[in-house]
Amino acid sequence: MKRTLGEILRLGAEYLQKRGVADAAIEAEYIVSSVLMLGHTSMLSKRDEPVGDKTLSILRGMIIERGKGKPSSYLTGRRDFYGMEFFVDENCLIPRRETEILVEEVIKAADALAASRPSRDVRILDIGCGCGNISVAVAKNVERSIVSAVDISYGAVLKTCQNALANGVYQKLAVYSGDIFSPFENTGKFLEYFDIIVSNPPYVCDGEINGLSKEVAEYEPRGALAGGRDGLDFYRKIIPAAGFFLSRGGVVFFEVGPGQKEPVSAILAEFDYRDVSAKRDYGGVDRVICARRP
Repeated sequence: MKRTLGEILRLGAEYLQKRGVADAAIEAEYIVSSVLMLGHTSMLSKRDEPVGDKTLSILRGMIIERGKGKPSSYLTGRRDFYGMEFFVDENCLIPRRETEILVEEVIKAADALAASRPSRDVRILDIGCGCGNISVAVAKNVERSIVSAVDISYGAVLKTCQNALANGVYQKLAVYSGDIFSPFENTGKFLEYFDIIVSNPPYVCDGEINGLSKEVAEYEPRGALAGGRDGLDFYRKIIPAAGFFLSRGGVVFFEVGPGQKEPVSAILAEFDYRDVSAKRDYGGVDRVICARRP
């Protein structure tokens, strides 16, 4: 006797709950809806319909993997971010809701700059682009922009290209494989070229990674998490060099972790950046740091 959609949802939620997965019913529905390509309303209307054996086998395997700790986004290969759908895999960090605040601030700054200089597009660089959620979202929402993205992971670079194509901004986005500014160092073209540099770098202290949730510590790429002993290694690398690639009065935006506002602001001040400010996330944590090159 075939299982109905409703039975699969119930059994999947029960299985995940027993294995300590938070929001088990929501997780089960997300996995099932992704495989069957059904929205919430369609799922409700089809709860009594049987599910084929092949589909059931796929769902069973995905539910088991989720119960072991593998994130749903890696199982489905997709993640919603800033009103768009992004392809993701284990080569890149799963986009977080908090990072939408970083995107929003960059868009505001880019729009203001475009309005003040109608003769030229805004040039934006995303360092450590991952799946491209920041660079693609900015390119999609800032009409007069030229966006570049760079990541040391070739797998992440490929995923950014895929997401740029899927979201219709492939012609506005140049993607580079390399470490921070390395793709731009051997040509004078990029000196004082970018109006905005944005980065959500690895900022977790090395000693704290194993204490993160199983989904993060065991499945997400360590290279996208580990920020050195105090979590500040990449800020120390990016901030001094950014001045060579930012235009006069150009702006840098960083995502930071809890408690990192003051030390990152101090690094910016050390290299004479001005107008340092912070934006809090939905939980009241200082999450975005902005500063201007003199």
